Amino acid sequence: MKYTREQMICKLNDFSTFYQKAEINYKGKTENNELYNEIVAEYILESKEGFNGIRIIERNSYIVESHANRKSNC
Repeated sequence: MKYTREQMICKLNDFSTFYQKAEINYKGKTENNELYNEIVAEYILESKEGFNGIRIIERNSYIVESHANRKSNC
């Protein structure tokens, strides 16, 4: 099933769970051939004040076991 732009934006509307939504990773195009990731990007840029209410997670360390022993080329 392909979604419309309006349906995608409606699915993204709750900022408190935004990063848990499957829709932010959708691949493909809408019924009108718009890329889903472009709709998500536009929504983020146009709604960035809504993200101010998201609680910031603070940790003493961001090293976790799943990241241990990984080499970085950066």
